[in-house]
Amino acid sequence: MKRVLLLTEFFRPEPGGLEGLFTGVVRNWDAAAIEVIVAADRKHYFCTDLDLQKFDEKERYAISRSDGVRSTFLRKSGTIDHLFRDRLQNFAPDHVLLSDISKTSRALANQAHMAGIPYSIFLTGGDLKN
Repeated sequence: MKRVLLLTEFFRPEPGGLEGLFTGVVRNWDAAAIEVIVAADRKHYFCTDLDLQKFDEKERYAISRSDGVRSTFLRKSGTIDHLFRDRLQNFAPDHVLLSDISKTSRALANQAHMAGIPYSIFLTGGDLKN
């Protein structure tokens, strides 16, 4: 199974929507072959830091959050750029999945390309309407 690195802003315990989509994708992958980087600050969440920590700790795969929420699976905290470069080097994915088209995902897609790692971008309703 391919080793995949998912970069998303939509990864929290709230049910449905894009959170449900990306949680489902990751849970159906081999836990040792996928890692998640969450590139969102706390204003995107309806849940508390404790909710996020409990959510992250019950999952079987590694989750890194750029907003500093701590969990037992958190690799490193820091800027999203630092986290992404660290995981490209140390997790060595075969493919990168980006959750939407944004300034951040465009910059990180370029990093993946420069590292010779293929990437895909999910097109969301927000991407399509804009």
